[in-house]
Amino acid sequence: MAAPLPTVVVGVDGSAPSDRALAWALDYARRVGASVRMVTVWHFPTLYQDIPPNWDPEASATAIQKRALESLGDLAEGVPIESEVRSGWPADVLIDASESADLLVLGVRGHSPIARALLGSTCLHCASHAQCSVMIVRP
Repeated sequence: MAAPLPTVVVGVDGSAPSDRALAWALDYARRVGASVRMVTVWHFPTLYQDIPPNWDPEASATAIQKRALESLGDLAEGVPIESEVRSGWPADVLIDASESADLLVLGVRGHSPIARALLGSTCLHCASHAQCSVMIVRP
């Protein structure tokens, strides 16, 4: 029986930094013979009036993953890819996903020091608590 492929988990949120992280993860996976698991996290907005009518968070998250893959063209060819869409706080969900991964890949948004202090940093939290190695892709 063949050994399972190494797994690269990548956070995908539709931003330019996450697109760069996905591109890096796919290239790396191709080079080392790994699979990629895209993880997109959603949560209800803090202010309920911000929720659009008929909002389907699962469908929105799935569309984000589809657009991210389409934007990369042939880069995904030949790489086994799984999709995971979950509700929760991004850092917590990504840390959970890291438990069954060989590598966690994240794109950094580069918030200002004040924004980082107020909002926290998903990359920093994951780098501190992930159960596998973490690659943070910078611009």
